[in-house]
Amino acid sequence: MLGAPAHGLPLLVTPLGADQPDNAARCAALGVGVVLDAVTVTPDEVCAAAATVLAGPSFREATGRLRKEIVALPDPSQAVTRLERRAAAGPTRR
Repeated sequence: MLGAPAHGLPLLVTPLGADQPDNAARCAALGVGVVLDAVTVTPDEVCAAAATVLAGPSFREATGRLRKEIVALPDPSQAVTRLERRAAAGPTRR
């Protein structure tokens, strides 16, 4: 869900289960993608949805905003460093 927006590209999402429907709904709410029904979608619907997200300036703008947020996130290596420091410090008492 982050790969395409991290490159400024909108999404076509076909959720199947688990957390995918929630993630797909969030993408639609943010305006960074279109949700397609994985069971009933047709090739024509995929083509139409792709044309919509690629041509629509609102999708480009929304994806651009999300891209900026993704780029501003801390590097994953920072999380590893913090976890290693925490583990080396030993258990905390409450």
